[in-house]
Parts: sequence; C-alpha cells; structure tokens
Amino acid sequence: MRISTPTWWVATSLLTLTLSGCGGRESTTGSASAHPAAAEAAAAPPVAPAEPAAAPAPTAEAPRQPRRAPPPPPPATAEPLPPVAEPRGKPQLVLATPDVPLDIVMDRQIAEAAAAGQDVVVYVGASWCAPCRSFHDALKAGRLDNLLSGVRFVEFDADVDTERLRGFGYRWQYVPLFARPGRGGRATGQQFAGVPKDVLDDPIPHLAAQIDALLGRKPPAAR
Repeated sequence: MRISTPTWWVATSLLTLTLSGCGGRESTTGSASAHPAAAEAAAAPPVAPAEPAAAPAPTAEAPRQPRRAPPPPPPATAEPLPPVAEPRGKPQLVLATPDVPLDIVMDRQIAEAAAAGQDVVVYVGASWCAPCRSFHDALKAGRLDNLLSGVRFVEFDADVDTERLRGFGYRWQYVPLFARPGRGGRATGQQFAGVPKDVLDDPIPHLAAQIDALLGRKPPAAR
C-alpha cells in the first residue's frame, strides 16, 4: 500500500531548508521576517554622506604702511673758514677721538690750527680703502710736506664716525673724503670724494692737487 506524503509537510520542509541552508548567511526572506526594523532600513533610500564643512575664508589682512625714512637734516649753510694767508709747517694728521663730541673736537682743532697758521680739512678714510691707506702713509712718510704744507687734517673713520658726521651735514658716497669745514666744524658743501680709476696706482699727486683746489691755493709750482 503506497502512502502519499501530505502537501503541507513538503512545503514546511522546503521552508526549513531555505532558512538554514545559507552557511551562516541570512536570506532575504529570513531577514525580513526576523528583523522588521532591518527590513525598513534596507527599504529606505540610501543617505548621501555629509559634505565636509567648508574652511572659513581667510581674513583679509590690512595692508602694512611703509616705514618712512627719517627726514634728512637741513642742508649745510656754514660759511667756510677763511684760508690762512701764509700756511706754515708740515701737514699734520690728527685723529678725532670717537668718544668726544664732534663739536668739541672741531672747535679745538680749529682753534689750534688758527694759532699754528694752518688750514683745516676734514678727512674721512677707512682701513679697507687703498687710496686712503696710500694718502695716510704718504703723509706720515713726509711725501706731502711740500705739496700740502700748513694743512691740518682732522681724520675720521668711515666705519665709526659716519653718523655723527652726518649730524654735522657731511655726506659722501666714496672715500677718501676731503671737506672744508665751517664755523663750529659743520659742513660747508665744499668737498670732494673718491679717486679716479686711472690714478689708483699712485693717487697722491691727484689728491694733493684736489686739496689745493679745495682750499683755493695755487699749485705748488706756481707759488
């Protein structure tokens, strides 16, 4: 006698095989019946990821005002010292003391030069300047005794004394500088600076002629 299997039992067995035969992976039917909230989340449309917040715009920095240079001192108006009628003696080189105020230095040198019958010239040199060294050495060696007799050179260092000389109106771009001072030692604008390239090998004759012209003297040959 053949016994037929009920239809409802076959359906139940198939359902059981469907739910347990995924090897640990849930089917869509089982997930929907076992987790209603998960089914609703799966049915909901995907949410787009939030865009990152835009960086704040940089604050515009106020333009900086250019630093203004200090106003230049008024131009020198000092009258030059009168030339000595009969300059006497060998030329003299006097080093200005850096720690003594410039007005005291110049007043003293002008007074001593007048008593000695000498003209005064402000001389600015530097140790790194070849023509300055040549002039300094020639003066010390007596090479300028006849060419520049009766001149007192008040010597300043361009690397040390620039600021205080600027306060007295002296200006230059090149050294050596030779300037004719006025009352109180202030600048008169009568000066020359530098040496032409074609006389660098022996600048002494050129410098002596320029100093004579600065002081209003005749060349040594015409005296």
